[in-house]
This record gives sequence, C-alpha cells and structure tokens, in this order.
Amino acid sequence: VLETREPPWSPSMAREEDARFSILSCEADPQTLRSRIMQRNLARNDPSDADEHMMLHQLQTMDAFAPEEAPHVLRVDTRATDAVSKALRHARSQLTRS
Repeated sequence: VLETREPPWSPSMAREEDARFSILSCEADPQTLRSRIMQRNLARNDPSDADEHMMLHQLQTMDAFAPEEAPHVLRVDTRATDAVSKALRHARSQLTRS
C-alpha cells in the first residue's frame, strides 16, 4: 500500500501546468453507507468485497482535505436526488471557465 501525504496531483501542479483543478467529494452519512452495503450484499450482484468493517475503517482513517485543496472541493451529498446533475454542472463550469 502506497501511503504518502503528498498526492500525485495538487492545485500547485495544476497552476504549473495551466490546468483546471477540482475535487469532487461524494459523501453520505454512515447510516446511508451501511444501508447501501447491506442492499448490495443482499442483491449478490456486485463484485465489491467491501463490508461495514471496511467502511468504518475508511471513515476513521481518511484524511481531511489540505488547506490548499479546500477551495477546490465540491462536496456532493450522494443522498440527494440531484447529486449527479450537481456534479455534472460543476464539471461543465470548470471546463467552460476562462
């Protein structure tokens, strides 16, 4: 497992390359995540081996966004019915921004 505090991308790298930079953070509360895992396991049609234990580990060990990244983060509540359209609107606005 590769662990590093410096991601392979960053806002400063984007500036150096004259590229746009955005982070899409898809989020949901733990109960929603638990429910989705249970539904997926009951359906037995998903190749993921993720379970509640893995989800809890990820929630406990995930890093917060760095101060340099924070202004570039779009948080999308995946429980919202418009989550995908919100993410697409953001992506389009980044592509058309001058």
